[in-house]
Amino acid sequence: MVFLQPSGHRGGPRWGTRKPEDNWRRSDKAAYAAIDDTDTNDAKPDTTATDDPQGAQSATAASDPHERAYYLAQIPADSLSRKKAHDAIQEGLFNMGLILKDKLDDYTEARRHWDRLLRQYPDNIYRPELYHNLYLMAARMGDNAEAERWRLLMAGEFADTPLGKAMANPDYLRDLKEMHSRQEQLYAAAYEAYLANDNDSVRSAAEYARTHYPTSQILPKFLFIDALTYATQGDAGEFRSRLKHLVETYPQADMAPLAAGWLRESLKGRKINSSGTNVRGMIWATRLTNDSTMLAAATDSLSGISFERDADAPHLVVLAFAVDTINPNILLYNVARYNFATFAVRDFDLEPMQFGSLGLLAVKGFADRAEASRYLTMMLADPESGITSEVRPIVISQPDFTRLMGAGLSLDDYLNGGEEEGGELSELSEEIGDEGGSNMR
Repeated sequence: MVFLQPSGHRGGPRWGTRKPEDNWRRSDKAAYAAIDDTDTNDAKPDTTATDDPQGAQSATAASDPHERAYYLAQIPADSLSRKKAHDAIQEGLFNMGLILKDKLDDYTEARRHWDRLLRQYPDNIYRPELYHNLYLMAARMGDNAEAERWRLLMAGEFADTPLGKAMANPDYLRDLKEMHSRQEQLYAAAYEAYLANDNDSVRSAAEYARTHYPTSQILPKFLFIDALTYATQGDAGEFRSRLKHLVETYPQADMAPLAAGWLRESLKGRKINSSGTNVRGMIWATRLTNDSTMLAAATDSLSGISFERDADAPHLVVLAFAVDTINPNILLYNVARYNFATFAVRDFDLEPMQFGSLGLLAVKGFADRAEASRYLTMMLADPESGITSEVRPIVISQPDFTRLMGAGLSLDDYLNGGEEEGGELSELSEEIGDEGGSNMR
């Protein structure tokens, strides 16, 4: 059916002017309309009816962002709500200033927001960071007098904070510029000194970074290896003190969960290793997981873990090393070359792993402990294997290694798994075994 537009009609409905209605083809429309109304009323009760129509209308308006009531309902009416609103305003003003300063380089607008923050909320919690940013902004704009005003204000009001102590130095800006170019070099030197057991140099570097670079993002790393030097020397009190300072001051740092775990173990009475080198301590204490949640809980789970130490179970040889000292790819190549040149029939799987600064190379495919120990003895006796004194090997059963990895524990936990809490760290030689070599070809 085609509806034609009336002749001469312009601008009107193109498809005609028939009124939209049900049963439009029926001649007796009124009777059917009455039936439809009755059925509709019986089937669908009036859900809009309410004892309080004005209240329902108000509730609807309060949930509609197009209505005035929607915004009136959000006005804080009690002291707690007002405090939350003021806190949100302070946070918004501070963060807006940071965005304008750091992302848009709009110092004028950033200063306007921060001036408002200081004017309306003179005791706001953002003042240390605010003073520091205003100091940097003024110095970048060349307004030395303004920068000096903020430096003195920071050093006066927050003299006990690391940043306040640093800004008390008139040459703070020079130190800050130096930090970005030198902090990585300083930490690399400190880490090399740590691996060389030069604990005095490590502590000097950590103290220098603490004094001159209090805002450095890698300062927690300095504090961490600084604490480890006291563990190697058996100074449990200083070890605990420095770990506690690290955990409390930098709870978000990458090494904070590990430091917290060691601190708990030390407070529970477990003795620290004072007979080995710094490298050995770092390798054996690193948790075999990259999950920060598991790191935080790993030390507490040791009491529920037991190792079978089944000599007849399938075994593997694990080569542990510090990735800053040994190149993992070169070690993998050397071990693969040794296996290919030494064993004409046997084929061993190699699996490299890394957990922070700890690298592992697992050599798999040994039927039992005796076979794995013979392989390791042969490898250590062969200078062509490329295994140096900086690589620490351990023989462990496949089930125990799986259990160790699943719980996120350390190699040290396995070495001491059979001892009472508080026992001394075991020596590696107890785990290698003294079986002689054989012709496993």
